Amino acid sequence: MKKTKYYYLICGIIGVLLLVMGIVFNYKSHNSGKSALFIEKSSIDYSVCFEENDFYKDLCQSENKEYLSSITNDIRVTFDYNRIYEKATKSDYDYYVGSRLSISYKNNNREIYEEEKVLTDSINYRSDKEVNNVQANVAINYSDYNKIVDDYNQKYAISTGANLEVFLIVKEDGEERRVASISLPLQEQTFSVSKTILEGNVEEKVDNVYKNYMFISFFLFILDIIFIAVLVVRTYKNKDIDEFELEVRRLLTEYDRVIVETKGEQVIEEKQITDVNNFLELVDVRDTIEKPILYTRDSDDKRTFVVIDEDIVYRYQMIKTNNKEV
Repeated sequence: MKKTKYYYLICGIIGVLLLVMGIVFNYKSHNSGKSALFIEKSSIDYSVCFEENDFYKDLCQSENKEYLSSITNDIRVTFDYNRIYEKATKSDYDYYVGSRLSISYKNNNREIYEEEKVLTDSINYRSDKEVNNVQANVAINYSDYNKIVDDYNQKYAISTGANLEVFLIVKEDGEERRVASISLPLQEQTFSVSKTILEGNVEEKVDNVYKNYMFISFFLFILDIIFIAVLVVRTYKNKDIDEFELEVRRLLTEYDRVIVETKGEQVIEEKQITDVNNFLELVDVRDTIEKPILYTRDSDDKRTFVVIDEDIVYRYQMIKTNNKEV
C-alpha cells in the first residue's frame, strides 16, 4: 500500500536524522574541551585587635598568639583564593564570606544551637586567563558573638561551649565550597585562631558547553531508541491486520468524503441490483448520479458498498477470499 510505504519511509528518515544529530552533538562534546585541570590555593591573614588597655601598646596583634577574650574588640581577616589553569580558561563563579556559630552542651559536646550568617555581599568573578585571584576582607566583632552565647546561657540556665567559624565560599555551577576558613572558641578566658586552607589542590573543571552537548546527544539517542521501539511495536501489531482489512481501511480513508458508513444491511425493494467489477466503477457511478456510497460491514470477511439510484442499486462487494486491489 502506498500510504503504508510512505509512512515507513518517513519514519525511517526521522529515525536516521535523530541518530545522526545524536552523533553530531556527541562529536561536538568531545571536541569542546570537556575539562580543564587547575591548581587551587588559599591563604588567610588576620590580626586580633584589642580595646584600649593598660598593657598592650600595639592594639592589633599579629598571628599565632594566644589572645585575651575580655579585651578583644574585633578580628580582621583577609582571605585570598588563587586558581591556576594549565592554559587560559574561562572562569565564572561567585564568592562571599560567611560565618557559623555553634553552641554545644558541655556535658557531652553535642550541638544544641547553630546560626549561619552571610557577612559580605556575593561578588561575581569572571576571567579567561590562566591565573585567577580573588580577595575578601571582613572584620569579626568578637564581643558580639560572645554576647549571643552569654544571652543564651542566661536565658536557659545552661553551661555550654561555643565555637565560631568564618569562611570564604566559592559558588560555581550551583555548588558551594569552602576554600578557606578560621575557627575560634568563644566563652573562654583566652583563645587562639586556627586556619584551614587549600595547599595546591588539583581539581578538574568540567566545561558547561561539554555538559550541554552531552545532554543533548544523550537525549537524542534515548529519543531515537524510543522512536524505534514504538515503530517496531506498531509494525508488529500491523502484522495482525491482513491485506483485506488494510484495503478496506484504505478505501474508507481515501474516499471518506463520499462514503457513508451504515449499520446493518440496506433494505432494497423492487430495485434492480447491478454488481460492478471494482470500487472505481462504483465511484464513477456515484459521480454521475451524485448519490453517496453506502458502506456496510456485513462480517469480518465481507463488506458491501452500494449507490442507490431511483430504480437501480449499484453494488460492489468485497469478500476476503477473492479480494483484489483496485
